[in-house]
Amino acid sequence: MLTGLLLALAAPTAVGQQRHITPLPPELVQQVNDPTTQIAFVGDQPILAGDLLPAVDQALQPYEGKVPADQFRQQRALFVQQMLPRKIEVKLVLLDFLRTIPADKQKEVLANVDKQVDKQYYEEQIPETMKQLEVDSLAALQTKLNRFGTSIDAQKAEFREQLLVRTMIGQKVNRNPEITHDQLLTYYYEHSRDFDLPGRARWEQLTARFDKWPTRAAADEAIVDMGNQVLRGADFASVARKSSQGVTAADGGYHDWTTQGSLVSEVLDQAIFSLPLNRLSLKLEDQTGFHIIRVVEREPARHVEFVEAQDTIREKLSEADRKRQVQDYLERLRKLTYVWTVFDQVAQRTPEQR
Repeated sequence: MLTGLLLALAAPTAVGQQRHITPLPPELVQQVNDPTTQIAFVGDQPILAGDLLPAVDQALQPYEGKVPADQFRQQRALFVQQMLPRKIEVKLVLLDFLRTIPADKQKEVLANVDKQVDKQYYEEQIPETMKQLEVDSLAALQTKLNRFGTSIDAQKAEFREQLLVRTMIGQKVNRNPEITHDQLLTYYYEHSRDFDLPGRARWEQLTARFDKWPTRAAADEAIVDMGNQVLRGADFASVARKSSQGVTAADGGYHDWTTQGSLVSEVLDQAIFSLPLNRLSLKLEDQTGFHIIRVVEREPARHVEFVEAQDTIREKLSEADRKRQVQDYLERLRKLTYVWTVFDQVAQRTPEQR
């Protein structure tokens, strides 16, 4: 799945921002940009550059043609390098899945798996992919996927891998590990500051920006007119949509929960956390313009007590334990399985050799 593979692209640096990334040698860049190059082996399972390049090309599409070709190929290869460890983990788990099936049953089991994958892929994944890529037919989807060097069948194979990996991980990981009361308390006291919550408020805003009016006097007249409309009974949100120039004007001037001290404007921050509720403020002025606000709801700063925090802490500790279990499982698989990648020699080079 392109969407699933793109999760691995969260860490890579964007094109043109490679200051902290060591460039790959030109000959390696050339290999990795060829979809037919075998870039890794996991046991007897090969991984081709073409297994990863479609997702890379989708991520890099906005940059294509806008940067020098050699820089684009370098970034393409770097993305493949950064995605490869996750693909290796997938192959490790798939090999472990195959080990669980008796040799004389493998053909039958895999046929049943393929039947289930087909049904689930076309019922669940295809509609989601069509929506994501903004197409309304399988033919149009195939055409669009081809632009990224992939196809419906290739995406189905990726979906099959992901489904089997989730199944295996589900069998190996205790989803509800035991978290003791002592562990909860220890976490609470070690992270005490995390449970200090600042004050927060929900509020509404009318704004006349200085840069939207020819003079300050014109901006002043505009904000006074907006305030008077509300005082005479006009709906605040309607006035904001019609006349305000604040960032939330299209939403009726409404701001959801805003924490104390989070606003750039000290004037607005102070007013939000001092004004009486549900009353229009006087005209306020900061560096951007004139404002009138109304505070809808406000909560004071407070410290979350252990009784209230323990469910959140339990989930944090459970999630950490689940991740540890997955990493332990993968580490065991690595010890059982030969893994080689085309990037191994680069990792072994000294900085001078690179």
